[in-house]
Amino acid sequence: MAKSPLQKRYDQESNQLDKDVSYLDTRVDDQTEQIADITVLSIPSDTLYAQTVVDANSYLSQAVNFGIVAAGCGCSVAGLGSTAFLVGTAVTVFYEVARAKMKNVNSDSYDGDAPNDDNGTVNLTNNAGPNTTLNPNNYGDGYKNVIENSGVGTVLRYISATQLVSGICTQSCSALYTAQQQALTDYNNAKATGPRDEYGGQSRIVKGEAMEYRRQRWAFKKGKKFSKDRQDRIKNFYPNAGPTGIQTS
Repeated sequence: MAKSPLQKRYDQESNQLDKDVSYLDTRVDDQTEQIADITVLSIPSDTLYAQTVVDANSYLSQAVNFGIVAAGCGCSVAGLGSTAFLVGTAVTVFYEVARAKMKNVNSDSYDGDAPNDDNGTVNLTNNAGPNTTLNPNNYGDGYKNVIENSGVGTVLRYISATQLVSGICTQSCSALYTAQQQALTDYNNAKATGPRDEYGGQSRIVKGEAMEYRRQRWAFKKGKKFSKDRQDRIKNFYPNAGPTGIQTS
């Protein structure tokens, strides 16, 4: 039986859709390769950015530990809310964590309809606290790096060089005071906004460029999905496109 003009038109459309899907597959692969080649450029700046958090948390831990040691030595320190050793003071401090902010389109598998909506964060550092380490598995991810309060807190007891009570210790209060002050100086230097802004800015430039290709890839994937859905509808409808109309058997 000769094909109806309608069937011939569906044949033409189906053949074109086959070509479209093949083309879009190639474009998705091209964008994925481009994204990988771009994001690797952010590894050095992501590393330096996260390292400032590793360093800051390490120095803060040192300062905290010096205060604990000094308390055992009878140095002038105070517990939080304590009236003992009033010359010293104590505050609650929090360790940091480095993160990359994500949008939906940052996920390789995302095929929804809101590519530019925020989608949480991924960590650039592990183990908020004294044992913080780098997390290179997530370098290159996201569109913007941020440093946030981890929620992990501890008490920092500031040391005075004066020894108010006797204690058994191999270090003098003056030496512990000096050591803690150096740790706090190093801590503040590690937290300095200048280097963090520089490293974060470098990463943002690279990730911003990668985001352009992520959006293009998302668009190609959506086009591919639309084309395949259209193919499925044609295959479902095609038997009913003959000259005898819709069949019931």
